[in-house]
This record gives sequence, structure tokens and C-alpha cells, in this order.
Amino acid sequence: MMEITGKILVVDDEEIVLLSIRKVFRGAKYEIDTVQSPQLGLAMMESRKYDVVITDLMMPGMNGMEFLEKVKTMDPAVRVIMITGYATMRTALQSMRRGAFDFLAKPFTKEELSNIVHRAMQKGPLSEAAETAPQEIFEGGVLDPGRVYVLPNHAWARIEPDHHVLIGIDKSFLQTVGQVAQIELPEIGENVSQGGGCAKVTSSDERTYTLWCPLSGRVLEVNKKALAEPASLSGNHRDSWLFKIDPTGIEMEVENLLT
Repeated sequence: MMEITGKILVVDDEEIVLLSIRKVFRGAKYEIDTVQSPQLGLAMMESRKYDVVITDLMMPGMNGMEFLEKVKTMDPAVRVIMITGYATMRTALQSMRRGAFDFLAKPFTKEELSNIVHRAMQKGPLSEAAETAPQEIFEGGVLDPGRVYVLPNHAWARIEPDHHVLIGIDKSFLQTVGQVAQIELPEIGENVSQGGGCAKVTSSDERTYTLWCPLSGRVLEVNKKALAEPASLSGNHRDSWLFKIDPTGIEMEVENLLT
């Protein structure tokens, strides 16, 4: 008999989505329950303990944000993965600010789903605030040098004296990925978007994870040491910056981040 290493609850009003997710994890060491409404999902949580909850952001009767709030009230330790479409990207970012572990944008591959669940099953600490880079406590504006913003469990953004922004990999992301074997960064001159992929991180067990970008902008510089010595990213977080951007729309985008 196969040993169960984790329990997953999947909540989606489309049966085909539930069947597809079950298919992805066929043969995996996870026990999976599926329901077609948030109300049924909450009822399941009253009698069962789950490690991960996967839910769609857009469902009839109760939207994903309401469901997330109720789930985290019932079990603060459970890790919630939100499934979202492009039109709900801002809501997906807001869900992470409110305690979701991560989000997965449609359409996604079985490898992307498998890897994000694998990361969620790791028991490293999660982001609570901007703890991944040195900063001062102050009450200035959004562009004050030294201010740090965090896209929880993924990346941080630090305002530099010239008002450019350093983008770094969050400590909690590294702790759930493990040893980094390889990293792919955007090219200088490339534009990155908030909530879009801005790096590919491959772990020593050959799983590849997408790092979501905390802010939009044009890439000005990349960290050559991170490319040459990716394993160093698992050490001192002060060395974990990846690239520098000239930000666009930062005043509105920081509303989706932690400070």
C-alpha cells in the first residue's frame, strides 16, 4: 500500500477541472478530495485536515477571496493555491497578500501544477512581511529609497536611491524549493510584468518553478553572480537580488504587495 504524504482538497465548479487535477496526481502519494462548491469545501474541512487547498477564484455562490478568508480562519496553516484567469490577475495578487500560498494562471501544464503543489507541501515558513532584505521603518512615500515590498512567498522589490528597483528572490520561496541548481533571468532591456513570470528556478531535484514578478518595468541589470552561482541564493538573503528594473506604474502596483 502506497504511503500518503499529504492531503489535498480541490474546489472547482467545473467537473472537468476536478477530473483533470485528479489525473495529474494519479500515482502520486497524495490523498485527494474534490468538490464542486465552496460550501461543500468548507463542510469537508470541518471533518478533515488538509495540507493544501486548490480553488478557482471565480465560482458561483461564493467567490475565491471569500472562500480563502473562511479557509484561513478554519485552518491558518493550510496552504491555498488559487487558480485564476488573466482577467483576475489583480485579484490573484491580492489573494496572496491576504494569505494564499500561490496562484496558478490558466492555462497551466501538469508539470506546473505538480511542481507548485510539491512546493506547497514543503514546510518552510511563509512570508509575513518584508523580511527578505534590509530596510528601515518609516512613513514615507511609495518611492522612498530603502522601502521594500513583497509578493509573498515569491519575490521582494527594494527602492534604490535612483528610484530604480532591485528585484530579489524571497527567503520563503528558497526554503520551499531547496537547493537551487540553475536560474534563468530576463534579458537586459526586456519588460517584466507584475504577476508574470520573471525567472525560472530549477532545484537540485530537477523541478522547475516560476518566480512571479512583484512589479512591472524594464530590466536594466542582472545579477551575474546569481547566474554563475545559483546555489548561493540559498544562503544569505542579502545576496538574493536577481535584477534591477526601471519601474512602471509602481504607485498602483504596490497596493497588491506587502510592506
